[in-house]
Amino acid sequence: MKARGSFTTRNASGPGARVAFTSFVDTSTGEVSACEVLQPEGSRLERLAGLGLMSAGIAHDIGNALGGICAGLALLERRLDQNASPEARLLVREILAATERAGAITARIRGHLRAEPATTAAVDLGGLIKTLSPLIGWTAGPRVEVTIRDDARVAHIDCCGLLLERVVINLVVNARQAMPAGGRLDIEIDAPSIPEGGYAVLRVRDSGQGMSPEALRRLFDPAFAPRGAVPGLGLSIVESFVQDLGGRLDVQSTPGQGTTIALVLPTCRAT
Repeated sequence: MKARGSFTTRNASGPGARVAFTSFVDTSTGEVSACEVLQPEGSRLERLAGLGLMSAGIAHDIGNALGGICAGLALLERRLDQNASPEARLLVREILAATERAGAITARIRGHLRAEPATTAAVDLGGLIKTLSPLIGWTAGPRVEVTIRDDARVAHIDCCGLLLERVVINLVVNARQAMPAGGRLDIEIDAPSIPEGGYAVLRVRDSGQGMSPEALRRLFDPAFAPRGAVPGLGLSIVESFVQDLGGRLDVQSTPGQGTTIALVLPTCRAT
């Protein structure tokens, strides 16, 4: 008969090896058993190095493909005749801007792999969200109603604007995955304290499935995905971004009622 119990795994590092201790507790007898699995440190480092090289190659190839798309879109924009509607011209410009933004992201990935520091500046939070609004709508999809509310006061964040754009889009993707049948997505900017040393709040709220306490606890684990979502690095990128700025991340979620993720970010003076 199969014993009923639970497994617990603990990792420890030592010279030349990584050791995983796995314990099993039989709830019917209270008996505890354990085993060790040794993994050569060299092979793990080799896999990580290989992953870095593969990532650099993928980023390079995607960057080349995006460059071709940008060139084609620019040519299309020039060749639109005078009878083309203003909406068509605007759509081409927005797609071109989004493609250029994606190219900048791949360039930043390559820079990160070369250990190049990100360039920071005083970024207008509301202005950035306004610029991203077409991309936010496309990312959310046609079945999601998007509302953007911006505090009238201007809030600047000392950060890499490209990274902040990635954070916003990752939050939108996460919200969309939580609403497979559609729903509402509210993005709010609140700046209760503007001067240098104050803070601004970027709040993303969805009307999706919500999360259990266990899912909420593991939300920023790259290997974990709530039901209906795809595992990935998106929310761990959000967490790292906020931590690097010295900000705070607040998450509230109720099963069946949706999730609210609030980024509390320190503000700076405009430069």
